[in-house]
Parts: sequence; structure tokens; C-alpha cells
Amino acid sequence: MGLGTKAVDRTGRDYPGLVSLDRPTATAMTTDAERHRFSQRGCDLIDLASGTFEERPCEEAAALMPPAAAATVMEHDRDAERALRERGRRHDGRLLR
Repeated sequence: MGLGTKAVDRTGRDYPGLVSLDRPTATAMTTDAERHRFSQRGCDLIDLASGTFEERPCEEAAALMPPAAAATVMEHDRDAERALRERGRRHDGRLLR
């Protein structure tokens, strides 16, 4: 999600989500632990008000999108939500698909 800069210039702390055009639902991540570890956390975008490039958390960027568009790139992290709920905390955890 974002400008595609993470896919071509990967940082050490983030993992871009790449989609195979002929099999868009295919994934190399086979366990929930891998899905959590290798999920994209930040995305690059252009702040139209200032005209600058910025990195924002994916959840923050998704909140700026129309809900239908956000739903195509994000999914609920049910495991994290359940674990936080068990600790008495509520969080709308989402990961990139």
C-alpha cells in the first residue's frame, strides 16, 4: 500500500506486500506468526496539503481511504484483537492483506 517505494527500496524494519497479478490471493506466508512478522507497517504517501512525501502507519493511511478501498488492502488481525481483549484492551488491529 502506498507509492510502491517499499517494494523497490525496502527498509530493514518493514516488509512490503507484493501481489502476484495472476494469483492475487496467493501468499508465501503459511503461518500467522509469519503473517504478523512480515506485514507491512508503514506506507509512503504524498501529503497534498504540504506537497511533501511522508511515511505513515498503514492503519493511519487506511483511515484516509474510502472504506471499500481500505477493505481491499487491509484485513482484521483477529489474533491480535483477541489477545488484547483477553488483557482488557480493545484495539482495531488490521494488517495489510
